Amino acid sequence: MRQLHVLIPDELDEEFRLAVGRRYGSKKGALGIAVTEALRMWIEKNMAVKIKED
Repeated sequence: MRQLHVLIPDELDEEFRLAVGRRYGSKKGALGIAVTEALRMWIEKNMAVKIKED
């Protein structure tokens, strides 16, 4: 596993953490699970766009 360090706006962080809490509760690792899910969704969406452009 790798670590990814990014800077995001405070407001986005707060919104994301609230959404993660609503979906996963206080389960250990919930934030990592949600970030992984978000990254996979972003990749899928953007790969589909790239394929359509070609």
